[in-house]
Amino acid sequence: LLDDGARVGNRDHRGSSRSADGRESNEKLNETETNGGGNGDVIAELTRRMEAADDRSAGGRLALTVRPGDASLAAPFTARSGGVAPCVDLVRQGRAALIASQQMFKILGLNCLCTAYVMSVQFLDGVKFGDTQMTIGGLITAGMFLALSRAAPSQRLAPSKPRSTIFTAYFFSSVICQFAAHLFSLWYTLEVAKAYVAAPEESGAAPYVAFDAIDADVGGGNVEETPSTHPLESPFAPNLLNTVSFLVNTFTQTATVAVNYVGAPHCLTLRENAPLFYSVLGTYTALGVLTSQIFPELNETVELYVMPAELASKLCLVMACDLAACWVIERTLDRVFPPRTSRRAAALLEKTDSDS
Repeated sequence: LLDDGARVGNRDHRGSSRSADGRESNEKLNETETNGGGNGDVIAELTRRMEAADDRSAGGRLALTVRPGDASLAAPFTARSGGVAPCVDLVRQGRAALIASQQMFKILGLNCLCTAYVMSVQFLDGVKFGDTQMTIGGLITAGMFLALSRAAPSQRLAPSKPRSTIFTAYFFSSVICQFAAHLFSLWYTLEVAKAYVAAPEESGAAPYVAFDAIDADVGGGNVEETPSTHPLESPFAPNLLNTVSFLVNTFTQTATVAVNYVGAPHCLTLRENAPLFYSVLGTYTALGVLTSQIFPELNETVELYVMPAELASKLCLVMACDLAACWVIERTLDRVFPPRTSRRAAALLEKTDSDS
């Protein structure tokens, strides 16, 4: 009990001393203002009080008391640091978020355009994707977008600024030109596949029948309706057109991600972003194995039709040309419509590199 009383007495003594010091300091500040002291005297008194607070804190640094709820209004912009490093981190992370949003808009636009063309062609020809093919395509797309969203910002602040909006000549030119390259690849491969298609009895695909077969008796004016079944409503049966559509469409979606990933200088490069890099590499490897038909059992699992060797070679060549064409288009337009660059920041960066 005596020890507890002594501790309480010491705390009361320290508290009373701090209260007395605070009252004395406030009285001095009020006296300075009352006596007509200028702004310089008031600032000097405030500076002295801040220095005294620094001396009382540990290590010569200002002791900040953070209470629950202090950072609730601006939590993403709160940093417990007295330097300017959080400002640089905020700019780097903001640029990376802006780049990620823009490249996702572009990738989604291209994928939707390519998928819409493939689905329309399949509908007109009475062809559809199998459940396994749709599941594999969805998993590939979801994995790549997850890797895109996890891209970390670069550790170095670049002198160039990212494009602030998607409504630019660069964005629309890139989407239109790349879609033109993908459209030509899809159209050419589908036309080549149609040339290889055998008779419906030999290929195993259900023939296309119109939705309504109507026989009109002009003389009597009677209309007789004959029920029909559209191939899209019948059970799935793999055929050559379905196989080519799935392989080329999956390739174009992967190429769109690989080509339009921005990376440096605001984010990690494609090679440094390990999840995305291995997703793209794994998809290309799987497509190469499926197209070359090295493992027939794997093709049967994915519900693919057996392709002629000549058609498989043409598919590989068209895929490689499509990837190269889109890469050239993207890099050319990026040079034709370059982002804004701060000359002062670029000069300072060059000076820093030369000094180091």
